[in-house]
Amino acid sequence: MAKTKLHILMLTEYFYPQARGGSEQSAYYLAKALIQHGHQVSVLTPNYGAKAIETWQRIRIFRFGIGKKLSSAETSLTPFWHTNLFWFLTSLLALWRTLRQWQPKIIHVQGKYFLPAAVIIGKLYRLPVIFTARDYQIICNLGLCLWDKPHRCSLKEFLFAEFPNYLQRYLPHASFLSYCLQLIFALRGRLISRWLYFFARQTHIVTISRKEQRIFAANGLNSKVIYNTMDFPQAVSVPRKPQIIFAGRLTPGKGAHLLIPTLSQFQAAAYKLIIAGDGILRSKLQSRSSIKLLGQISHRRLIQLYQQSQLAIFPSVWPEPFGRGALEALAAGTPVVTSNRGGLPEIVQDKYGLSVEPTPEKLAQAIKQVLQNYHQYVNNIRQDRQKLNFQFNLQPVSQYEKLYSSCLS
Repeated sequence: MAKTKLHILMLTEYFYPQARGGSEQSAYYLAKALIQHGHQVSVLTPNYGAKAIETWQRIRIFRFGIGKKLSSAETSLTPFWHTNLFWFLTSLLALWRTLRQWQPKIIHVQGKYFLPAAVIIGKLYRLPVIFTARDYQIICNLGLCLWDKPHRCSLKEFLFAEFPNYLQRYLPHASFLSYCLQLIFALRGRLISRWLYFFARQTHIVTISRKEQRIFAANGLNSKVIYNTMDFPQAVSVPRKPQIIFAGRLTPGKGAHLLIPTLSQFQAAAYKLIIAGDGILRSKLQSRSSIKLLGQISHRRLIQLYQQSQLAIFPSVWPEPFGRGALEALAAGTPVVTSNRGGLPEIVQDKYGLSVEPTPEKLAQAIKQVLQNYHQYVNNIRQDRQKLNFQFNLQPVSQYEKLYSSCLS
C-alpha cells in the first residue's frame, strides 16, 4: 500500500538563518529527513530580519514579526520575548493565518513557547498537535532540582533551595537589587513553566531519550521516545589534529567548569582543547594557552572541527535530554567522552567512547583510555555506520510517520 504523503507544519522559535543551537538543528534534520521520505514540511518561526516567506532546501518557511530583530545568525533573545502577552497573541494570529493559507494536516511543536497557540488553534481546527520536548522547561524553569532527582521541586524547595542554588552557580556575586530582580524573574518563569505544562498535557508528547522520558513520567507526563535525527554520510578522510573539542554553552550545567581541572589531570601538553560556544564561564577559560576559544561558530564549521579532532568531550552535569553534540561527533567519525548524565550514555553505548561520572579525575581517565584505544573506537564507529544511521536517522523518521498516522486516525 502506498505511503500517505503528509503536510507537517513545524513551529520553532528559531530556524534558518537563526538556527542557534542543537534544538534548532534537530528540527532542521527532522524536516530534511521527512522531505526525503516524500512528505511536505513547512516551518512557522519568528522573523528576526529575514524574508517573510521563502523556500529553503525544500522547506517552506513563514516568518512573523515579534517586534525584535537580531543582528547576527548566532545570537538569541531572552525568554521574555517568547513568553509575554504580545508573543501569545502574535503567535496565535500567525498560526491561524498559516493554517488557513497552507492547510497542513499535522502541527508539530519543536519550540515549547508555541504550545499555547498550537493547542488552541489545533483544537479549533481539529488538528493533532505533536510536541517534541527538547528540555525540561515545562517541568521546572530553573531545572537544578532535576540534576539529582526526577521530580520537580515544590514552591518551598524552589524558594529556599532551587533559587539559592541557581544564584550560587550562575550569579555568585549578585547585589541585593540583582537578587530581588532575579527572584522576580524566577517566580515569573515558574508561572510560565506551569502554563506551558498545562498546554503540553493536551498534546502528543515526544521525548528524545529514555532518561528524559523517565523524568517526564515522574512529573505526570506520558510520552513516546523518538531519538533526534542526524545525517550519516559516507565517512570523509580528514587529517586529524592533536586536539579535543568541546561544543556547547559555557555554563555549569554543561560542565564547562570541569574542563580546566580535567586538562590538568590529563596532563598531555601535545593536545589542544578547542571550545566552540559562549557563556558565563568564558572568562575563566580564556587565560589558558592550551585552550582555543572560538565563541559561537556556524554549524558547518562545527562539523568540520569534529572531523579534524581526535576526541570530543561533553562533561554535562545536568541530565541532558539527548546530547546532540555527541551524535554529531560520531557522525563525523570522532570518538567521544561524555558524562553519564541524561541521554548521553544512550548515544555512546560504551562502544563509541566512554560515559563516566562528571569529575575531573574520571573524565581525564576516560580521555586517556579512549586515546590509547583510539583506532578501536574509530573502527567501531566506522563499522557501525549503517547501524547508527538506522538508529538515529531512518528509525526516528519511521516512528514519526507512524505517530502522525495514528494521530490522524
